[in-house]
Amino acid sequence: MLRLFGKKSGTDASRTSFSEAQAAIEALYAMETQANLAALRERQRSFKQQKAVAHYLEYWPAAVGIAISLVAPQIHDMLLPMGPWAMSIVFPFAVIAGRPEIYMGDKVAALLPTVMLYLQFPLEGYMARTVLKGKVTVRGVIIQVLFYHLLAIAELFLLNGFMAPAVTK
Repeated sequence: MLRLFGKKSGTDASRTSFSEAQAAIEALYAMETQANLAALRERQRSFKQQKAVAHYLEYWPAAVGIAISLVAPQIHDMLLPMGPWAMSIVFPFAVIAGRPEIYMGDKVAALLPTVMLYLQFPLEGYMARTVLKGKVTVRGVIIQVLFYHLLAIAELFLLNGFMAPAVTK
């Protein structure tokens, strides 16, 4: 029987080869674990980068507002010949900022409409992004910006007395 199966299983040579095999398996397991951890860290880093990019991309309405504000003076110059109603529709916050009811001193009163001319669209974009909270779509932003414009236009109508004859009757 010994001739068929070789030496006894309890000899020192078989124990050494078994312990060497077990050490090799443990080393292989450690290398696989390190490789898996490195791959996991890489995936986590990639996921964090994608999440950060997605977070910053949600601010696109403010970026579009900044782009529009760069051409706001040219739009203002084109609207001047059309009358004050055109300014009230396109730049209602700038018109509100120039109203005499908002008194903040002579220097600020002269500067505020110009500042609002540049800040109106970036502020509207940022407010739309804030209201939409992660569901920033083109349709949603357009609706929010139109809503802000309609509120400002309604305020201008109330300030200018367009509603006074309807209310007094």
